[in-house]
Amino acid sequence: MIQIQTLVNTDEYYRMFHGIGTNINQIAHKVNADNTVTVEQLQAVQAQLGELKTMFNEWATMWRNAQGN
Repeated sequence: MIQIQTLVNTDEYYRMFHGIGTNINQIAHKVNADNTVTVEQLQAVQAQLGELKTMFNEWATMWRNAQGN
């Protein structure tokens, strides 16, 4: 039996990634339903994508560090 242990809490990151993805999908659904987009909607998507990018970079750094790279 092989046991793999990481220092990265992937469940927490998955939950955060999923939540941001859900927010982006809700905004996209509203935009598609209305056939219009507001500046506020674009700013919301940009903010969510920025947060997603930051979180992914943090997760990737922790993952690399946990792997010894």
